[in-house]
Amino acid sequence: QPVVYEFPLLKVPTTLMLGDADTTAIGSDIALPEVKAKVGNYKVLGKEVIKTIPNGKLIEFPGFGHAPQIEDPAMFHKALLVELASVKN
Repeated sequence: QPVVYEFPLLKVPTTLMLGDADTTAIGSDIALPEVKAKVGNYKVLGKEVIKTIPNGKLIEFPGFGHAPQIEDPAMFHKALLVELASVKN
């Protein structure tokens, strides 16, 4: 089921980490061209989604795709550890 409608219900601090060059979208391989042009644009979608998450924070990895944790593990882990250290108990 689409979970996007449940994002405003999150009660815990939430960090969204994504590659802004990600274009992953289920079904985009069979979508009509006008639909395909609108899906999987995480450079836009990340900014839109984080607005719906209370206490949400967006960390973008410019130029990285769907798996920045694999594309540059050291960079990703550094960002992750900095974020985890900033969480208040």
